[in-house]
Amino acid sequence: MAIEYLVTASPEDFKRHGGRLDDTGDGYFADALKWLQAKHGRMNVISATIHLDESTPHMIAYVVPMTADKRLSCRDFLGGPEKLRAMQTDFHAKIGAPRCLERGVEGSKAKHETMSSFYATMTAANEAPALKPKDYAAAAMGIKTEAWRQAEDLAKANAVRAAREPKTKKSTWAKAKAVKKQADALEKKQRICA
Repeated sequence: MAIEYLVTASPEDFKRHGGRLDDTGDGYFADALKWLQAKHGRMNVISATIHLDESTPHMIAYVVPMTADKRLSCRDFLGGPEKLRAMQTDFHAKIGAPRCLERGVEGSKAKHETMSSFYATMTAANEAPALKPKDYAAAAMGIKTEAWRQAEDLAKANAVRAAREPKTKKSTWAKAKAVKKQADALEKKQRICA
C-alpha cells in the first residue's frame, strides 16, 4: 500500500551546532522531502515525519505508489536493482553531495542478516545451561524442560554460526577493501569540502 523511505546520515553529520546538516527547518530533510515529491508526485507523498527520538535524527516518509492510471504499483515506482541504484545516486547528487555527504558503497554485496540467524547468534553468545538428571529424564519421556530447550537452541545456533563462518570471513575481507577505498575517497573529498 505504501513505500517507506528512511532519510538519515551519520551521527557526525548531524552534530548540532557544528555538524554539516541543518536537520530541521529548510535544511536537509526539507530538501529530501522536495526530492521525494518531485520523484513520486506531491500527492503520492502522504506522510513525512522527522524523528529526534534517537541519537541520529531521521525522517520517515510514506509514498503511495499510485500510477497515473490509478493502479498501485511499487514496480512502476521502484523498478529493479538498477533503478534503485540510480535513484540512490540521484538522491546523493542532488541532496547529499552539496552537503559533502558520502554515497553508500555502490554495488555493495552486503546482505541483511535474517532475524533467526541474528537471534541464533545472540543465543550462542550466552553460556550453555547446566542440564541436570531431571532434564535428561524428562527428555527421555518426550518432555522438554526450559533448560533442555535452551540447550537445543544453543546447539542450533552454534551449528548455524559454524556453517556461516567461511562466508562471514569472505564478506569481512570484501567489506574491509570497500571501506578502505571509501575512506581514501572520503579523505580526498574532505580536503575539498573543508
